[in-house]
Amino acid sequence: MKPDIKKQGGFATIFVLMLAAALLIILAATMKSMYAAHDQNKKDKQQIIQKAGQLNSKYQGQEKTPSKE
Repeated sequence: MKPDIKKQGGFATIFVLMLAAALLIILAATMKSMYAAHDQNKKDKQQIIQKAGQLNSKYQGQEKTPSKE
């Protein structure tokens, strides 16, 4: 008795579609996580720039003198 090839082909199609769907879900979750990390890095960078600007304005106009040992 020969196996029904049509049923096997349908199973393979469903399997491939489910695998593709799972990979797309994993890709979406990864991209969302990477975007969140990128957004946080941008915020951190802006905070560092602001703090550096505050320090620069605080010490602006002061001459740097070499330390005497």
